[in-house]
Amino acid sequence: MSNPDNYSGETSAPQASSPTAGALKELQASYEGLRILFNMVLIGAIILHLSLGIFAFRELRVVRRQIEETSRAVAHYHNVVEPKINELQVKFAEYSRQHPAFSPVVKKYFNTNSPASSLNALPNSGATARPAAPLTPVATPAPKR
Repeated sequence: MSNPDNYSGETSAPQASSPTAGALKELQASYEGLRILFNMVLIGAIILHLSLGIFAFRELRVVRRQIEETSRAVAHYHNVVEPKINELQVKFAEYSRQHPAFSPVVKKYFNTNSPASSLNALPNSGATARPAAPLTPVATPAPKR
């Protein structure tokens, strides 16, 4: 008889005439097949896990690089472009006060966006500019059909 705790494939020699001898060999073959299959699935799962980990790591690096680039672009906009836009808006408002014919253009494009109060100072003149006067909305005629 064989020991059920013996998984090394070694069995005591069963009698060849016994009907359980063939069943035991078939059971051992099935067990070895399942063991090999389990090991293959385990190795496949490990490879899949490592592949996904490497992919996620590379994606993380790409996303971090994109975040840095976007942060630099946003900082450049806030530090360089936005002050120039606000300065231009203040200059347009001053120009429209001196030239009333230009007022409709300023009202059309800059009526809803007033410059930030901290950016009203002109950087090169050393003097502070007056805040732009509140602009009243202009009624535009309805488009003709």
